[in-house]
Order: sequence, then structure tokens, then C-alpha cells
Amino acid sequence: MYYVIYVSSGNESKAQGLINKMISSELYSDCFYPIRVMKKKLRGKWTIVHERLIPGYIFIESENASELYKELRSIPMFLRMLGKEESDDDIDIYPLSDNEVSWLNKLSGRNDNANKKEHEVGLSQVGFDENDQVIVMSGPLLGMKGQIKKINLHKRIAEVEVDFMNQKTVVHVGIEIIEKHKEMVGKEPNLFDGA
Repeated sequence: MYYVIYVSSGNESKAQGLINKMISSELYSDCFYPIRVMKKKLRGKWTIVHERLIPGYIFIESENASELYKELRSIPMFLRMLGKEESDDDIDIYPLSDNEVSWLNKLSGRNDNANKKEHEVGLSQVGFDENDQVIVMSGPLLGMKGQIKKINLHKRIAEVEVDFMNQKTVVHVGIEIIEKHKEMVGKEPNLFDGA
């Protein structure tokens, strides 16, 4: 089961390091925070940057959430597993749903055997069909047509709506334009095909 740990934004790496150092590896099999690859224009040039996909959240895979929770409380940094506290020593911890695990694994490529870093959301390649509609050609967004809410070609970002902790959340994923018709320069298409 996957569980969610909340930390203050910017402290994900430090918290992950403390978990790996202080928590018994018998209590969890994986601890990570997904990174997204983005293209940003810096000083007039497109540059690859790496950013946190969901700032402030760490994901941990465990079969013993209650023992894990007790161990996490010993870390000298504010870590909170998401759930409902019953008392100071007891908490009802909510695992991610199958749907949440599915989109997380899909975006980060855990379902693929591709040669890529685990828990990294790579760039999706987009192009245009003969009707100048944006189509996803490859990458993590392939097959996520219904979840893509907007594609911003100028900023090279796709806005993807996912279910996360019982609410709709928009995550931003990087795109790379493979082919672009001259008449599309400066225009934002209002329809696209993610399949």
C-alpha cells in the first residue's frame, strides 16, 4: 500500500534522507517524491529543469502503516502521515486508492521497463494532426486524454487533473513540441487528442 507523508515544501529531500537513515527498511519498501522534467526558457534558451511534481508530499510504500507511523514520530522534523488522528498514539492512516496509485505510476513510468529514472515524470512529446489538433505522440501523457485539461504550448506545460487525497488536483507536466505548423505559431489550440 502507498501512503502519503506531508512535509513543508522544500524539505522533501531532507525528509526522505531522514526516513532512509532512521526508519527500519523492514517497515517500508520505497520512499520517494516524484520529480517532473520541464523545459523552461532561461536567458532566451530552452533549458531542462527538474522540479517536484507535488511539493510537500512524500510517498511511502508499506505493509505496516501503524508501526511506520510510530517510527516516523521519532524523526526530529515535522512529518505527518495523512489520515485521521484518533489520539496522540493512534491514527487511522489512509492509503492511496488504486486510481491514485495508477496515475502516479503512469506519470512516473513505474509501469514501463524504459531506461529512465524511477519516480521521474519525463517530457511528453506533442505534435499536430492534419487538422492542427494537438496530439500526444509519446511520454507519460500518452493515453491520458480525459485527464489533460489544458496544454500551454508557449510555456511547454500540460495541466493534468488527477484524484489526490479525495479531491481533484491539477499537476503540471512538461511537454516537448515535436512538429509545429507555421500557421500555429503564437496560437493556442482549444482542442487536443491525448490518445
